[in-house]
Amino acid sequence: MIPSNLTRMCGALLLLGGAALPASLSAQASVSGSLAFDYNTHFISYGSDVWGTGDELSEPTFNPSVGVTLDFGNGWGAYTGAWMDINNKVASNIGGTLQEVDVWVGSYVSVGNVTLDAAVQQWIYGGDVEEIFDFAVSYDTTDAIGFNLNPAVKAHYRFEGNGAQDTGLILDFSVGYDLEVNESLSLSFPVAIGYVVDSGYYTGTAMIGGVETTIEGDSGIGYYTAGVGFTYALPFGEDFGAWDLHGGVSLYHTPEDVIPANPEETFVTANLGIGLGW
Repeated sequence: MIPSNLTRMCGALLLLGGAALPASLSAQASVSGSLAFDYNTHFISYGSDVWGTGDELSEPTFNPSVGVTLDFGNGWGAYTGAWMDINNKVASNIGGTLQEVDVWVGSYVSVGNVTLDAAVQQWIYGGDVEEIFDFAVSYDTTDAIGFNLNPAVKAHYRFEGNGAQDTGLILDFSVGYDLEVNESLSLSFPVAIGYVVDSGYYTGTAMIGGVETTIEGDSGIGYYTAGVGFTYALPFGEDFGAWDLHGGVSLYHTPEDVIPANPEETFVTANLGIGLGW
């Protein structure tokens, strides 16, 4: 069951989006959806190497996800979805090998080349729930320079910690370029930098004088990442939806004074999956 504070916030997001629209919504309103089944070498959460995978690439996690978007027209829409982390790395508090379930509801509005996006999330794991509010602003640069670099900034605010976690804010700055190689294959080149505003957002442990001691991470740049991804459209026909094969590799650098729990400061991640859109 989704707690009442989350449902209240979801309703507020929809009202805020609706306030920016004309009184009549477009007759072109539509519904779209997506389904994905991915394997990831690492579970990276805003620079944190959650499972302490480090340089290892041999024990991937399985991460299925589903999403639905309601496009109301006139640049306004709403969306919801869920993501799961499935592996046998530790005993699950949820059941079986299901380690985490993330659910979210959000709304977006586009005005000219600028898009505002707000979402609330619940990350359910470890016998507790982490609650998140995200607000992002992105800009389509096509009119200005002839192609889209999609510069964006996201404020990622943890307003309810899981267990002993502190609340806190991360600012994520990103750009990305998409290249259509042919009608079936496209490439993407994302780059991002994350700034951890609140010290103590991440914690780690170290042996000090023979005693395992908890170390709080500092504020500052928590991660740099750059990668290359691909999406290949599979020829299954429109009657079965739009299937694709997708994947990529990313390079991360995560300074240990900000994210002390990561076993390596610099490491490579990879993912491969199959997706369905309709």
